[in-house]
Amino acid sequence: MRIIAVANRKGGVGKTATATNLAAGLALRNKRVLLIDIDPQGGSTVALGLDKWAQQATIYNALVEGKPISEVIKSTEVTGLDEVPANLDMDGADLELAPKIARETVLKRLLAPVNSYDFILIDCPPNMGLTSLNALVACTEVLIPVQAEYHSLEGTARPKTDVE
Repeated sequence: MRIIAVANRKGGVGKTATATNLAAGLALRNKRVLLIDIDPQGGSTVALGLDKWAQQATIYNALVEGKPISEVIKSTEVTGLDEVPANLDMDGADLELAPKIARETVLKRLLAPVNSYDFILIDCPPNMGLTSLNALVACTEVLIPVQAEYHSLEGTARPKTDVE
């Protein structure tokens, strides 16, 4: 199973569009796909036709409260494509994860029992907080969308230091 985090600390570069379209495209090729939305804006949740405010449980309940991921997976209208939704509850997730032991591995541990998918895609928020760090620790690959502009590329940069 491939786990792909779609991440860039810059907003507006196409993370959600990339994650949702890649997920749908893979599902249309008869792959079993789980798309996990960890962005508080819930863009991929809405893009796949789910009402982010009507959800009884979201990725927040799994990450912060320890609810099994199987209890927050929702079916979509696309055959073979399931989603773990997100909404603004995720705004506080970084702060609530901070005091936890092994806080950077929460998502990886939640995904350990999941084995019925060919791909898991994680739509990350536009930052490098604890939720994004969880996605990077849990994934086997990272897809970094960038637009052909300076600020988009700058979101992937790391400042030079005297050590280098």
